[in-house]
Amino acid sequence: MKEPKSEPKLSWLSYAGRSGSTRLAKTLAERGRNLVVVPESRVTEFVLGGGPKDSKNLTKEFVLQRIKNDVQIAQYTDASAAEIATRLVSAAHSGDWLGFVYEVASMCTQLSLEEIRDADELIFKLGDAVFIWDELQARLPESQLIYVHRHPCGVANSQLGSVSPYRTSEDMGRGDLWHCVSTWKASARAALAASDCKMVSFEQVLHGDVLALLDIEESTDEVVSRFQVASAEEMIHPLISLPSDSSRLDAWKSGLSSDQQRLVAFIAGDYAEALGYGLPSRASLRIVARGFLLHIYRSSLYGVRRLWEYKHSPVEVIAHLRLRSRRYLGLDKNR
Repeated sequence: MKEPKSEPKLSWLSYAGRSGSTRLAKTLAERGRNLVVVPESRVTEFVLGGGPKDSKNLTKEFVLQRIKNDVQIAQYTDASAAEIATRLVSAAHSGDWLGFVYEVASMCTQLSLEEIRDADELIFKLGDAVFIWDELQARLPESQLIYVHRHPCGVANSQLGSVSPYRTSEDMGRGDLWHCVSTWKASARAALAASDCKMVSFEQVLHGDVLALLDIEESTDEVVSRFQVASAEEMIHPLISLPSDSSRLDAWKSGLSSDQQRLVAFIAGDYAEALGYGLPSRASLRIVARGFLLHIYRSSLYGVRRLWEYKHSPVEVIAHLRLRSRRYLGLDKNR
């Protein structure tokens, strides 16, 4: 008599933007045996990152709006989205978190629930997983966290030259080096403090045996990718289908000025060294003051743009900026 199959292993792939997470996800999906990599979804973050009270108060309308506005996943008809939202809310209200993540995986990959359950491992790509890791562990204690990191100068250089995957009219880095490195620092701080976190560097993603590093069995079947870059991300991942390019590791050395590199060293602090990255000498007071004033200016422009272009209220903008500031300062590791 055939023994029943065990539940798939659950992993969460977290990162700071432009650290190689999409290439890693694609590599794992193409080479891993019976493994499904789930594209990023804000539905996962909003629901699993909330407390028990938030979960009980979750409404179908809230989830439905998140599904319709989520550019990272396939677009559904109104009827299909409503059916998915109903199932997600039901799972959250009942505390069936395993059922909830299976539903999310099916929604994001358009695979059936049977195909999802038949996988040996599910890897959810979720940048903010590192910030809600305590909640994820509490609700899904068998989960593991994978964190992909990159030199902070490399992240800053790449973000300053990329568009936002969520709002393609905006630059990812907002033209603000301070913002780029602050987000990197907040993410690195949370990853270094997280328990049971497997670290993968950008260099290992490009040239290392990441499957062996993550204890994932390599497929012997014909390569069939079970991960697709969301359409909104395609324009910022033009190199994802090309062979690895070693020059990308040190592109920041010519892409950032010496003053910019020193400012990165000042903001990143000891967290860069903790992840094994060397940095130039730290910036002078003049460089820091100039960088901080530019940061204030860029942040103000961003807030005004959100007010008028995206119809956010002043209260929403202030709340967003306050939350981000607390995260940068390490005062709030959650959403």
